[in-house]
Amino acid sequence: MTWTFNPAQLATWQQAKDLAAQIEAFRESSGLWMGGGVMPVTTNADTSGIYVPSWDGGPGGFPEPSDPAENTYFLHYRFFNGRSLNVGLILDKAKRYGGNWQYVFYSLNSSDLS
Repeated sequence: MTWTFNPAQLATWQQAKDLAAQIEAFRESSGLWMGGGVMPVTTNADTSGIYVPSWDGGPGGFPEPSDPAENTYFLHYRFFNGRSLNVGLILDKAKRYGGNWQYVFYSLNSSDLS
């Protein structure tokens, strides 16, 4: 049995930083709550706004999702309201909706970050 994961869950650190800045700019300009925004990045994975969650490979010992050849990792955002979202899946949603960031941010705000 081969283990696979959705590669859309992966993002680079630069993509995560850029998207966090984009979320904050949209949050400020729109007045949307958006979970209170992404928390600041720190060196502590338990409090950082961008982090790789702890990984349990289960009984199969599956490796943490990543693609070092592409410099992509299983990055997540931690929002001030305590919610957490996968960075790659936000990027993927924007791609699937033709780069319509307004739609993506409104949909995240109304469901995932409330």
